[in-house]
Amino acid sequence: MTHLSQDYLQFTTQIPREREALFDEGLSDIILSHWPEGDQQIGVIEKDWADFFRERFEKLFPNTPLSFAPLEDVDWLAENQKLLQPLLVEPFCIFPKVQIPILIDSPLAFGTGHHPTTSNCLRAIACQPPVSKALDLGCGSGILAIAMAKLWNTSIFAADNDPESIKQANNHFRKNNVSITSVTSEGLAHPLLQEHAPYDLIVANILCNVLIFLADDITATVRPSGTLILSGLLIHEEDAIAAAYPDFSLSESFVEGDWLTLVLRKESS
Repeated sequence: MTHLSQDYLQFTTQIPREREALFDEGLSDIILSHWPEGDQQIGVIEKDWADFFRERFEKLFPNTPLSFAPLEDVDWLAENQKLLQPLLVEPFCIFPKVQIPILIDSPLAFGTGHHPTTSNCLRAIACQPPVSKALDLGCGSGILAIAMAKLWNTSIFAADNDPESIKQANNHFRKNNVSITSVTSEGLAHPLLQEHAPYDLIVANILCNVLIFLADDITATVRPSGTLILSGLLIHEEDAIAAAYPDFSLSESFVEGDWLTLVLRKESS
């Protein structure tokens, strides 16, 4: 069993529906999992991040109640797998644990494909023609890299700046019987990523500010006429992304709620 309670806290707060997008954008890099319960938002964070979480929360939502409580001592991975429903995004079907074709058993519902930023990436990938070489940048659980590997018999690379995410992704690659080259890398700095550039397709499901920060590096590693799928974006951030990626034109977009996924084509040289 996987008991995580001693290292984590559960938080409870009340966020108006119209401000939920700000909550996601401003705190998603700290929160491991969160869900609505009535008019409340309940979630889980690492205990060591509690003070930092409270400080950032109070800046975003002054005078808003926020409470912490010890996390109940249960097997969260097992409970998550009981509740996790299959996700159908044609032509992919994603199930937890031992069912196929894409096997994901990430703890605390991380990287399972149910968030619009991920499911819309899957939709965008499904619309692409076969490519020779693709990169999942900020791969997390590896679900997007797995989807590409199962869709095309081609060279797939995956990178994340979190070693634990790469460890988890590699576990998922083995369970799905796919061959994917993965590295821990800050952006595209790893020599292996540079060695294999340029890529026909880069998929990056990251926050807007990170995508803007990495814009020059990402642009340089997509081949002329190649494709870039960007997600983790809110609708109002589209103009900022367009300004950061002037060498690309919009091919398609996917919108769900406040969330936006863009498919961009790089101009030919």
